[in-house]
Order: sequence, then C-alpha cells, then structure tokens
Amino acid sequence: MEIIWTKRAVTHLEDIHSFYKEKSLEAANRIYNDLIDSVEPLKDFPYIAQKERALKHLKKEYRALVVRKTFKIIYYKKQTSIYVVAVLDCRQNPKTNEIKIK
Repeated sequence: MEIIWTKRAVTHLEDIHSFYKEKSLEAANRIYNDLIDSVEPLKDFPYIAQKERALKHLKKEYRALVVRKTFKIIYYKKQTSIYVVAVLDCRQNPKTNEIKIK
C-alpha cells in the first residue's frame, strides 16, 4: 500500500507547522513528525480509522484518523493507494474544515 499526500494536505501540514513554529520550533517539528508518522500504519490497516460522518454525502468513502486528540487526517483508499487529502484542526469550525476538503 502506498501513501500519497495531496498538495492540499501538504499545504495543511505546512500551515500547521508554521503556526506552531511561532511558539516553539521544537513543538512544531514534533507535531509535524507525529502527523507524518501517524499515517504509516494505514499501509497495513487502511480501514483502522472510522468513516468521517461529516463527509458521508460525498462520493468517496473518507476516513478520519485522529492524531494527538487535536488533528484529523482525512484520507480515502483507492485500489492499492491511500490518498491523504487534508489535515484538520478539530478545534476549528466543522464547516470551515469541510471546505478544506472539497
């Protein structure tokens, strides 16, 4: 199974890193690495995360992997690949987060 980060998801990662970097570079790097590392188990267990209910109306079956109780990594499986489409802060407005996925 291959993990593919979309441009949008990479931008979300960079935005998160930039935000936390203003407070602490060490913390920013730790969060960034935790987010990257958290998707590795999806290679063997692509259905480990629950379906994202807020996105059930969309054609693809999106799943949400919760990381650090604060972030959601939104992804879907297609054949032998996992596509990471967004990294969301769970503390933000759900409508704002949904827009980041479309």
